[in-house]
Amino acid sequence: MRPVILMLTLCSMAAAQADKPVSFEKDVMPIFKASCISCHKADKKKGKLDMSSYAELMKGGKQGSPVKPGDPAKSLLIEMVGGKEPEMPEKGDPLKAEQVDILSRWIQQGAKP
Repeated sequence: MRPVILMLTLCSMAAAQADKPVSFEKDVMPIFKASCISCHKADKKKGKLDMSSYAELMKGGKQGSPVKPGDPAKSLLIEMVGGKEPEMPEKGDPLKAEQVDILSRWIQQGAKP
């Protein structure tokens, strides 16, 4: 009986997390600061992309906007940082699955500032 209760609790917690609004400043920006901004900032702009602020991110880069609000599957950002062999970040460790999930949920929720 106890394993069933534990599973229900874990499922309930996961569902609550999935419904929680993702904040650009509190949730997304710390990921960018830790893994992206060293190469994608105003004075470097690799791929002509500046990720140092919401406004700059949404301007896009050489390949256009990295975010398609409401559609993480069609967002270049998720394509670049997700999957089995992510292309980004180029240097350093790949993002953790939880971090990619935060970015995906932010985009799914409309990629609001």
